[in-house]
Amino acid sequence: MARWSAGGQQFVTGIVRDVADRRRIETELRAALVNALSDEESWVKAKAARSLGLLGYKPAIEWLLQLLHDESGDVRASAANALGRLKAREAIPILAEIVKNDDDEVVRGAAGNAIQQLRESGNG
Repeated sequence: MARWSAGGQQFVTGIVRDVADRRRIETELRAALVNALSDEESWVKAKAARSLGLLGYKPAIEWLLQLLHDESGDVRASAANALGRLKAREAIPILAEIVKNDDDEVVRGAAGNAIQQLRESGNG
């Protein structure tokens, strides 16, 4: 078995510490983004929804489903897009209703795109 030099051991220890720090930071980031979904400002909720979708954070699905009923079209569209990215097949009935009935064309388009993503993904 090969022996590690003192410098090699410090290097590996540093990498392990960096990985642990990254996981802690990612956990804190996700928690902050989930908290931001209930912010008073629509732009904050929309950005948080988009970010959670980009991060692939599936535990946010329940909150994102609720945001499909937000008064802000930007928030609803961002939530729809995020749900599509997260392959949240349980959102299809609500998204289909939005495609039919939402007053906002952008939201209807986002919901339609999300449904398309979900159908193409084939698995949820």
